Amino acid sequence: MKTLPIILICLFQYTLIGQNIEGEYCSKFRKNRKIIGGGISNCLKFNNEGRFSQTITTDIGMVMKGDYQLIENKLILIYDLENDYNIKDDYELFEIEERHGLTYEEFYKKQTGIQIGEREKLLYYIKKKKTDILVIKNIENKRRIKLYRKQ
Repeated sequence: MKTLPIILICLFQYTLIGQNIEGEYCSKFRKNRKIIGGGISNCLKFNNEGRFSQTITTDIGMVMKGDYQLIENKLILIYDLENDYNIKDDYELFEIEERHGLTYEEFYKKQTGIQIGEREKLLYYIKKKKTDILVIKNIENKRRIKLYRKQ
């Protein structure tokens, strides 16, 4: 009878450990002849305060930041709002309202997939979580990403 509480405590601690993804995980650098820089890498860095940064390196570098949530085996990335000056410039430059009959709000939603003021959310299943490997699968497009823990 004493072993049951010990087993429950151990299982509870194991589930807490399984939900910790702090640290930096990167995909392997892939060679790709179509890209001028010669390859692609994707790094996700998670901190213990619910924030992440994502660095995508091609021939140029791109850094995005936001909040993340872990719920059971789901990882939710909520990106910070970006400055939409390029979208405004395109809207005004190509006279979208007059030529295409779209309001700025409609054009913004068509270009970004989200409404003005919303934050983009990406949902992933955590397929595999080990100390050195994190495999996640995008719920919407079913793409898998294999990331290796950076030391």
